[in-house]
Amino acid sequence: MSLSFALKCVGQFLRIVRKCELYKREYKDCKSIRERFHQYFTEGELSDCSQWKKDYDSCLIYRKTQDLNALKIIKSELDRKEKRLEGNIENDIWEKRTEYPPPNWTCDLLPSNLQNKKTLSYLAEMKKTSGDEITKPKSTYSICTIS
Repeated sequence: MSLSFALKCVGQFLRIVRKCELYKREYKDCKSIRERFHQYFTEGELSDCSQWKKDYDSCLIYRKTQDLNALKIIKSELDRKEKRLEGNIENDIWEKRTEYPPPNWTCDLLPSNLQNKKTLSYLAEMKKTSGDEITKPKSTYSICTIS
């Protein structure tokens, strides 16, 4: 594998790397008392926050040295993404859409009596009298500022 190909592949994944400060904030949030309380009552145990710290340290090393070997963050971000999408992928209750929705899927689906009320509404009358757009009434006063 050539170096340019490797750089192109890594460059593709660099988009998922966050700013270093965000990893530090996630670590701080994970260790906070409030988050620990939430972890205990939602999962039954405390989460391991060390990965956020490792990601923060790796990000700082990459920022200083620009060494691609320091980007262990990419793997952890991909693992987080996989864990987040796990429920969606394993879902066997809903069928996945195979076709795009039709272009007119947002058309008016109102019954005829509501369609008539819509055409006779005040908003429709204002639209007819003022053209395509409803404009705000022009103010009768002006504002003068001195800068």
